[in-house]
Amino acid sequence: MAPDYLVDAGNTSCKVVATQAGALGTILRYDSTSFPKELTRPGLWVVLAGSNLEILDQWQIQINNCGSKGQILTRDTVPIRKAMDDPSTVGVDRLLACLGAQSLHGKGPHLVVDSGTAITANLIGQDGHFCGGAIGPGFGLMNRALAEKTSALFEVEMNQSIAQFPASTTRDAIRLGVHMAAIGFVRQAWEWASEKYPGCPLHLTGRDAPLLHPNFPRAMLNEQLLFHGMLATIHLPKITP
Repeated sequence: MAPDYLVDAGNTSCKVVATQAGALGTILRYDSTSFPKELTRPGLWVVLAGSNLEILDQWQIQINNCGSKGQILTRDTVPIRKAMDDPSTVGVDRLLACLGAQSLHGKGPHLVVDSGTAITANLIGQDGHFCGGAIGPGFGLMNRALAEKTSALFEVEMNQSIAQFPASTTRDAIRLGVHMAAIGFVRQAWEWASEKYPGCPLHLTGRDAPLLHPNFPRAMLNEQLLFHGMLATIHLPKITP
């Protein structure tokens, strides 16, 4: 049995996906203050996860008040072993995206890059253990920081068409600089992952993954890895750490 809806409560938006016969529907994005009407029907099973704990709690209460079951997944419920010095603070979204890659492509190794509010590079070892990774600012965060912390710069629209270097306008220079920072982050992470595990595949997921994919054509692009990880968490037995 599969849940009716999966919810990823992020720092920028909440993503909602319907399931039907175990298949995932289209990702619908909502402002965290706008409770989706799809979740107001009674009798639903809604599974939630994500980094925005306040919204998770609020949405779970609203779902239960509508006569449905709201179930929150935590890091301890994700059936993936962790090979880290301190796994107590790792985000459940990172674990779920990695489990999604495993459920679709096998135990490991894998490098999973999730590009949203933050860009995270997450390494799964040959033995299937989550090894940790790196966390950096995402496209929007870098873009917004330049506009907020400087007097002459401004936010720009990001797209997959990267300006040529040297950029001939300030707008293109901002877009190019943000792209360069994100591309360099991913390239370095993949280089280090490949040194440790030759041939390690790269997976790109998250809202801004399509912005990165043209620069990494050999990478696998799947914006729904986290949701595949949620389904796997529900259907796989819990493991002993």
